[in-house]
Amino acid sequence: MCAGTARSASVIAKASSSDTPVFRLPFSREHYIRYGTAHRRLRKQWARKVERGDVECWRCGKVIDPRDAWDLDHVDGGGPMDYYGPSHARCNRATNRRSPEPPPWDPNSRIW
Repeated sequence: MCAGTARSASVIAKASSSDTPVFRLPFSREHYIRYGTAHRRLRKQWARKVERGDVECWRCGKVIDPRDAWDLDHVDGGGPMDYYGPSHARCNRATNRRSPEPPPWDPNSRIW
């Protein structure tokens, strides 16, 4: 392959009636909504403050060291552009599989 010919999207099939390839995006549409241009701009603004050591983790309250990995933390259960602010990557990802609130029913109940 020649330099400059690599593509970020992969070809999944050729259209049946023409030779035009069909491309698949590497991530889902939801991913691009949550982490698109607006997200990257906001993260860049926060990055300047994090580099100075001026930002506390939203989750644990400790200062984010400029050498630490950090995330721009989305609001749990919120929309794609709802943010808490910066948090340590480990703090943010520790909440990845937990629901923000307990279920409204008793999971041990025999009445379903």
